[in-house]
Amino acid sequence: MQVRFLTRRPLRRLTFSGHSNRGTKPAAVRGDRRNAAEVNRAILVGLYPLGDETPPEGVASYTRSLARGLRNAGVDVEVWAEQTPRLGLQTEVDGEILVSRVWRKGFWAGLDLWRHFRKSSPGVLHAQMEYFIFGGSSGFASVVAFLTLARMKGRKIVVTFHQVIGLGDLTRETTTGLGLPMPVVAVRWLLRASVMVLYRVAHRVIVHERVFLRRLIEDYRVQPDRLDVVVHGMAAPAPQTESLPGGRTLLLFGYLRWYKGVDIVLRAFQEVAAEFPDWKLIIAGGPPPRRESGVIGRRLLRYLENLAAPVATQVEFKGYVADAEIPALFGQAGICLFPYRVLFSFSGPLALALGYQRPVVLSEPLRPLLPDWPFWCRNSPAEWAGVMRLMMSDETLRSRARELAGVEAGARAWPIVAVRMIEVYKKTRYASDHSMRT
Repeated sequence: MQVRFLTRRPLRRLTFSGHSNRGTKPAAVRGDRRNAAEVNRAILVGLYPLGDETPPEGVASYTRSLARGLRNAGVDVEVWAEQTPRLGLQTEVDGEILVSRVWRKGFWAGLDLWRHFRKSSPGVLHAQMEYFIFGGSSGFASVVAFLTLARMKGRKIVVTFHQVIGLGDLTRETTTGLGLPMPVVAVRWLLRASVMVLYRVAHRVIVHERVFLRRLIEDYRVQPDRLDVVVHGMAAPAPQTESLPGGRTLLLFGYLRWYKGVDIVLRAFQEVAAEFPDWKLIIAGGPPPRRESGVIGRRLLRYLENLAAPVATQVEFKGYVADAEIPALFGQAGICLFPYRVLFSFSGPLALALGYQRPVVLSEPLRPLLPDWPFWCRNSPAEWAGVMRLMMSDETLRSRARELAGVEAGARAWPIVAVRMIEVYKKTRYASDHSMRT
């Protein structure tokens, strides 16, 4: 299904006192001049990194990279981020980006945002939406209420769905693994309701890949006329790391979560470790920082450490990796593995791996992210063992994978993403104020 984008407001023929308005200049739409100015200013609402002492979540890193890309493209950018645990409300400057830490997680998030909104300058409001980042269901509901009020005040609203899970992928195993203690039917209903309410509020809705656009249309029954695809950006690697062939290291990078399939690779590595005694498996990333996810993550970490015991001399649990250490970590990676069980977002670690031009192997569920990527694997320990054995023994294959990663990263560089995002912001200039009931 093709997505049709409207580039200008449709004009209806109006007749007054028997005279047609054909050939006359249409009446100015209230707010057009203000909307034109707003395109040059964007307010990003979401998480933002708190510094090296606190592990950034994926959306926080994305917001920072997008803000920098937009600023370099000439857009005046401000970020409305979460308050810091120690300092509370404050304003900081990251390069040339103003970061206002204005909202508390939970019920108060929307109220805090509304309070700040009332004294803010015009600008497109661009909300970064991922489940639970605003503090559970109460935080989500309060942010939706804030966006609704901002929309009623004439502000243009853009929403990025960082997660779009296929409703058919929701099973009891999936909901249990994701820490959702509810019946599958209830989870599906809540997901569909949350997507629909945000779609009705927003003037434009963004997803990162066409697979997620298809899900919105087919699973969530969303109309395509206000949907855009803006790919997840990738940073260009530093000159000292981009040409490195990598060491004899298998890398799993990111927070420990059930759906990432770390246990699958550990079982596979047990089958091949003795054949490759000079190779090492590094698991970089600890439990998620959010309290409810962290408990599950610590339990998973203990399970993975026990699973790695038979090959403990070749496995390293590195824990949280600071931003300054990431280039060296990826520079030594011979192969980056992504054995994800479920696809519902574009993986931030995958973006990093491709940006650093590392050989990447995807699980079958992740193939829709990179449909033409030749290095993938069916998601069982036996299949992963076979692919790992092939890749570890063939430097030519790894070299080819590095070349393809460079091509993919070049097409998704942040400057390109920023230009595409500005095009979406410009569409809001002509966006009709559709009813929030449709």
